[in-house]
Amino acid sequence: MTSDPDGPDREVSARHLWIVGAVTGAAVVAVAAAALWPQIQGASAPAADRTAATSARPSAAPTAPATPPPAATTAPPGTAAPSAVPSTVPTTAPPRPRVRWRGQVTISGPRAWTDLDADPPHIARAGGDINGDWLTASLRAATPGVRLAVIDPAAEPGRRACEQQLASGGLDRLERVRAGDAVCVLTDARRVALLRITHAAQTSGRPIIQATVTVWDPPPVDAGAGP
Repeated sequence: MTSDPDGPDREVSARHLWIVGAVTGAAVVAVAAAALWPQIQGASAPAADRTAATSARPSAAPTAPATPPPAATTAPPGTAAPSAVPSTVPTTAPPRPRVRWRGQVTISGPRAWTDLDADPPHIARAGGDINGDWLTASLRAATPGVRLAVIDPAAEPGRRACEQQLASGGLDRLERVRAGDAVCVLTDARRVALLRITHAAQTSGRPIIQATVTVWDPPPVDAGAGP
């Protein structure tokens, strides 16, 4: 039997190749394991971590911009700011009644038709406001619509007081007036007069009545009643 001179060399080469292959395979396995390790770690991470990571991601939906506050309005230069409205509106007293005429009047008999609307009052041939009587110191309305009323002279009556007295107790005749009486008259022109009787006497012919008279004009339509 003959021996192979190359036998030992072939065995050495075969072992060398096996070692090289083993080292190379181990290196390949290590590289593959290093590449797959992050994926393995991610797959094994707790579900809570994945949920937290997902919620931490910014939303892809755009957010609407915040509405800016309204701009403050300012008055233009040179314009004063409006003043505060007063809590109470000032009121003005109504104008005092205008005296049309003041003076002395004498009424004597039924034909002394005294026109109190005239300035000054005078005896009229017809019409007028008041007249006297034949026998007694009385006053009568000389024209339809004229009214007479006695008022308390101590009350210092004015136009307004006479208006109220005439509205509540106006008559067309007053019997037997006396000195010291105060008589309110509403004329046919709707003026108000106050007669303060200074003398009233019966005579053999006709009675004589004398009075201090104040005649007021009617107030303006938009004015108060006044005193």
